[in-house]
Amino acid sequence: MHFKPTLRLKTILYLMLVCLGSCDSAQNDDEFSIGQSNTLSYQGKSFSYDKGLVLNRGTSGNHYNIDFKITDGVFTAVDIYIGFIPYTYWYFGGETVRLDLELYAPGRARFSPGSFTYTPLSEDDIGDAPNLAGEFLFLDSEIGLDLNGDGEVDTDTGSELFDITDVTITVDEVFPNFKIGFDLELENGQSVSGNYEAEFTVWPID
Repeated sequence: MHFKPTLRLKTILYLMLVCLGSCDSAQNDDEFSIGQSNTLSYQGKSFSYDKGLVLNRGTSGNHYNIDFKITDGVFTAVDIYIGFIPYTYWYFGGETVRLDLELYAPGRARFSPGSFTYTPLSEDDIGDAPNLAGEFLFLDSEIGLDLNGDGEVDTDTGSELFDITDVTITVDEVFPNFKIGFDLELENGQSVSGNYEAEFTVWPID
C-alpha cells in the first residue's frame, strides 16, 4: 500500500525539524558560552575585561604557538636588548583581572581553533614528543585576580597570581577576532570559568 502524507502530517514533521535545528544551535551556544559575556567567575565573584592582545609567536616544533593576554587594564611594550638584538616584552598594568594563556595548536602553517587541554610539559618537551603533534595543548598559563579589592592584582607577593593546572580552553576564530571560553582549575584547587569575544590587537603586526 502506498503511503501518502497528509498536509497536517507534513506540517508536524516540518515543525519537528525546525525545533531540532533550534535546539542543536542553542545547545552548541550553551556549551561554548560560560557565564556572562566577557567576564569570568571565581568563587561567586565576577570580573570583567575589555582588552585582548595576541602574541603571534608562530611555529614551535609541530605546533603553532599563540599567547593570549586579556585584561581590564593596559598593555605596555618594553624593548629589551640582548646584545644588539631587541626583544619586545609586553607587561600588564593597572589591572584587576588578567589572563595569560599560552596555546599550541597542531600544525606549522597557521593557528587553528579547537579545544585545548592542559599539559605540564615544557615547550621543548612538546617539540620532542611526536605523539603530541596532533594535540591542542596549553601550558605555562596563569590568571591574576584582585581578590582583596584594592584596585590591582598583587604581583609583588604573587598572592593574587595563580597557575592554571587543568581542564580546557576553547578557541574559535576568524583571525584576529577570537572567541574564547574556559573552565579551568587553578593551583590553589579553586576553579574559574568565563569567556571573551572581541577583536584582538596582534603582535607582531604583519
